[in-house]
Amino acid sequence: MWKPVFRSFDGRSEIQKYHAVVLGNTFLIFYVLSSKKLSRPYILKNTLGKLVESDADSALIFQAMQQDHKVSVITMEVLEKNGTFSSFCGNGALVSAQLLKAVGLQDVTEFILQCQSLRAHVNTSKFFIDVSMGLREVSVTPYRLNLDTSLENISDLLVLDTCFICQRPEPHLVIVCDVSLQHLQVLGEYFNRLSYSRDHPFADGINVTQVTRLFANNRMRIVTYERGVNAVTASCGTGALSAARVAAFAGWVDGNRPIEVHAKGGDHLVHVGRGSIVLSALNTAVRLRRS
Repeated sequence: MWKPVFRSFDGRSEIQKYHAVVLGNTFLIFYVLSSKKLSRPYILKNTLGKLVESDADSALIFQAMQQDHKVSVITMEVLEKNGTFSSFCGNGALVSAQLLKAVGLQDVTEFILQCQSLRAHVNTSKFFIDVSMGLREVSVTPYRLNLDTSLENISDLLVLDTCFICQRPEPHLVIVCDVSLQHLQVLGEYFNRLSYSRDHPFADGINVTQVTRLFANNRMRIVTYERGVNAVTASCGTGALSAARVAAFAGWVDGNRPIEVHAKGGDHLVHVGRGSIVLSALNTAVRLRRS
């Protein structure tokens, strides 16, 4: 029997609260043990204020789904400080593996992580956490930017023919350039304040992942502006997935070998297979503490 650390939202669900840091990305964690899935309006009402008051980038709400008294599926909701829900969080998926250990489920080393319509497979070993999904979940489309005259000083620095959009698992515009962090912040804010038609790829906002450098031996460096955080973050799991997928698609790296994706907060490893893609990180990349 798991004991609640503090009073639950609804007086019935058991909830434990944590803080997590994954490669510099910070999270407020709510682990809910309940027979009923909490709705998004309910989550928004009861967690947004706590998130805004915290120093975390995002809030992750996890629920364990039991069948025959066995946990096999974990659901995840990703709430951002601007009050929106993201469709997935790569670093959040890495947190889920360590969270189960913290709540006493050390024996659950393999499970399905459900986030909206996406189902990812999470596996933990002695040293690594692996999050895998179908390759079609990380789609790639070449894209040409049209920047207005107010951004002429930035557009001159972009390699416009090497822009791509990955619409899933999170929408990312992947650009290849060597602009400053200040310029990346300006670009991110620019794309996310414009109004778009519902069928536009930026309609629900867009993360901007900048590939700053490609190295030999299948290594690359990225920086990401996250739409829900409204800022450049230390690392981004879906940014690493998108950048690696684009690099393999465009032939910048050898897609048959693991791709090392470096960010300010630390490193992800991405494996692009024929039918699947895997995001990996060391177990030590996830630091979790009880709130």
